[in-house]
Amino acid sequence: MADRRRRLGTKSHRRSWTPEEERLLGQRPDEDVAKKLRCTVSAVENRRVRLHVPTFDPGWRFWTAEEDNLLGTVCDAEVARRLGRSESSVQSRRLKLGIGWVNPNRRAWTEEEIRFLGTEPDSVLAQKFHRTEKAILSRPLALRIPKPKE
Repeated sequence: MADRRRRLGTKSHRRSWTPEEERLLGQRPDEDVAKKLRCTVSAVENRRVRLHVPTFDPGWRFWTAEEDNLLGTVCDAEVARRLGRSESSVQSRRLKLGIGWVNPNRRAWTEEEIRFLGTEPDSVLAQKFHRTEKAILSRPLALRIPKPKE
């Protein structure tokens, strides 16, 4: 956008932040600061984040590298409990970093279970292996095992 303005010879709408304005960041909610400075909330938030100023919310804090390393190792609820953060905060951070989800109820397929796939109807195998019919249906598809004739 700045390049385009330069080429067209138009002025930027952005102005510099004064030290007095920057001191307001994090002292009050971003909405209040934006209203006082007559700018957008996103402008205030962007400046605050760029300067590493925490939000006015006393429960908010930046993520540390150690906290980031815990993401994806156990389920989000467990990470949230260990870090004293909300589960939605943990999920948002994990997704932002592109880290996969950990399902605490997921268990690995045994060789015996895999051998039986395709030999009996899904409903019978689901009961036998204590798995859902959907799991019994999807695993053979992933392994390209033909479905038995019922």
